[in-house]
Amino acid sequence: MTGWLLASGRIDDYKTGRIHRRRRNAPMPACRVLVVSILLSALLSGCRTSQPSGPSESTFVDLVMPRAIEVQSFTRPADLLGRGEPDSLEVFIETQDAGGDGTKTLGVFQFELHTRRYASGDRLGERVAYWRVELNDPETVDDHWDHLSRFYRFELALPEMSLRPGEYILTAQLEAPSGERLFDEYEMSYGVAPTDGT
Repeated sequence: MTGWLLASGRIDDYKTGRIHRRRRNAPMPACRVLVVSILLSALLSGCRTSQPSGPSESTFVDLVMPRAIEVQSFTRPADLLGRGEPDSLEVFIETQDAGGDGTKTLGVFQFELHTRRYASGDRLGERVAYWRVELNDPETVDDHWDHLSRFYRFELALPEMSLRPGEYILTAQLEAPSGERLFDEYEMSYGVAPTDGT
């Protein structure tokens, strides 16, 4: 045995009563390699950014973008200065999404007030006034948003701050952020009884 210890270089350990077996670097068992591979794969997959599985951005935009506008029936000439006669038009408009529900929007509103023409294929007579209102940011949207009615409200000053008695047609147009143009019109009268003439 001493010869073996001398040959192995462990005679000193033998003399001191301590014999240590040196372990060689053995290859990792196959099962442990498999476990480590699985853990690394799970860790790396958890670090990857997951792709959203919900609706696309374009689908969301199509849902909430305005698809129609409607001038409301309480649009009317208004005496905002308290002089006893109309000096403005108070216009209420609903912007509607694809489902027909009210929605807020950005865009450019254009309004024209015409006298009503009878016995003609074109009901729009003389243009009395034109207004352009830009809603470019949340501040201007909030300026014109009526929280009680949930409609847009515009106070449009009349030329010369007055309106002759008669029947009128108000046309409204919205140029939406998508570039689409939406239209509506509204008939009203001031100082006269409305007629059924065409």
